[in-house]
Amino acid sequence: MARHGYHGTSVARIARAVGISNSALYQHFHNLEDVLVAATELLGERAHEWIVTPTGSNALERLDKIAESHLAWSVSTLESFVRPLFAFVGVTEKARREPSTPRAVLQSYELLLPIVEEGQREGSVRSDVEAGDLAWAILMFAWAEDMALLARVDEVTNKGVSRRNFMRLLAAYAPPEPSSEASTPSA
Repeated sequence: MARHGYHGTSVARIARAVGISNSALYQHFHNLEDVLVAATELLGERAHEWIVTPTGSNALERLDKIAESHLAWSVSTLESFVRPLFAFVGVTEKARREPSTPRAVLQSYELLLPIVEEGQREGSVRSDVEAGDLAWAILMFAWAEDMALLARVDEVTNKGVSRRNFMRLLAAYAPPEPSSEASTPSA
């Protein structure tokens, strides 16, 4: 579906891709929609790779590397959570009711939340903000990148627009830099 879109996805194309006959595929699924719901489940399981892989010396640096890794991961795997799901959710009623969609989104949020909280404990993320606000903002950033890829808005993805905006987002949640001017007592 990521390669061919909802309307370009067929039972024959799926069966051929996995090396089985159409009838063998129908032994496991009632119809194309059931196949696509199962695919959505799988995409949900893989949707967290860009979050769990990056490391950093502190939480804020790790969050930066997570966001930096999203675009490359999304382009290379064609399995970003939003791009293939976008057409599917927009087309079928069953997909809109499928619990795997909100569950996968919630799992991504729950993976980001402890990193933000760690940043608050270590002082690299402001402690006066809701940790969930930053975790959700990072997911919104990723979805916006996915939508730019879906719409082929290369200006955003290839020329740094997305990255610069993410850096502004992180800066808004970082504690203020200590003043470089040392205050001297007046005589």
